[in-house]
Amino acid sequence: MLHVVHVIHSLDVGGTENGLVNLMNAHAGELRQSVVAITMGGALGDRLPTGVALHCLRKRPGIDMRCLVRLIVLLRRLRPDIVHSRNWGAFDAVPAARLARVPVVIHGEHGREAADPHGLNPKRRRVRRVLGPLVDRFVAVSHDLRRWLIDVVGLPAPKVLTIHNGVDTGRFSGDGREAGRAALGAPPGAVVVGTVGRLDPVKDQAGLLEAFAREIKREDA
Repeated sequence: MLHVVHVIHSLDVGGTENGLVNLMNAHAGELRQSVVAITMGGALGDRLPTGVALHCLRKRPGIDMRCLVRLIVLLRRLRPDIVHSRNWGAFDAVPAARLARVPVVIHGEHGREAADPHGLNPKRRRVRRVLGPLVDRFVAVSHDLRRWLIDVVGLPAPKVLTIHNGVDTGRFSGDGREAGRAALGAPPGAVVVGTVGRLDPVKDQAGLLEAFAREIKREDA
């Protein structure tokens, strides 16, 4: 059975973390899966499929060479077929996987960091570009992220794929759209737009509200 090791910064509550847990549960039984948290576990660790091993490396802030060595040793012991890391916080897994002789290395980008919302940090761009040849495929969850990886970071286009986040709509819309509109007090046929995200400037809920306000003013004019 194919063994995939997922590497992530932590399993604290977040969109990337939630998506990883959902993906792992969707493929439980089809793959052998392990999780490496670069720093610590977290609340979402309780939702991992039964039997999935969680390894926490407790990396210290900044450059932690001891953590990198521990990751290499761990990957050599686990002997996965694929290592799939996600976001900058887990990028150490790329060189570690190659030094551990993992056959396939995938790195996913699920969004730019709050400290670098436009992805212009020169050091991080340079590291991604220099270590890019060690990655078999980069996976972006949006076309915008794919364009950024190609045009700003400088990765070759054939190496970068877009795979949008999937949502099990059956969990949320079993009664249909009209029932959903009624639950919100919206009239039948109304266009309803929602957003889910933590109240953090990088999520820019204020920008969304401003866009709504402008549209309302335009329609009233």
